[in-house]
Amino acid sequence: MAGVQAAGLAGIVDVILTVRDDVTLEVSFIATLRERRKGHAGQAIGIMTQAADAAGVLLILKAQGCPPKGARRVLGTNELVRFYERRGFRVLSAAYGRGVLMERPPKRQKPVSRCAA
Repeated sequence: MAGVQAAGLAGIVDVILTVRDDVTLEVSFIATLRERRKGHAGQAIGIMTQAADAAGVLLILKAQGCPPKGARRVLGTNELVRFYERRGFRVLSAAYGRGVLMERPPKRQKPVSRCAA
């Protein structure tokens, strides 16, 4: 994802997006690899939501706390739900395996003016 690289997050945040259909992308995986608790994952989600809005694409994900090897602190499922809710996601199902299924519909974009000033 070019936006993640442009933001300097390559090698810091790992993201896997899965195309579900023409209008739905699943955030299959997102993890901060280093420099944790500095807002990098939130920044990556912001890039994804902006791109999804521009393309008119629905984002879905499963919020589930899953500590990486050697992690001292990881967000639990409830903390992840609140993290995603602050970024426009809403709960679809709280009984989705051990996680919470969430979605974020695209926001309407302002029309781009093609007129020269």
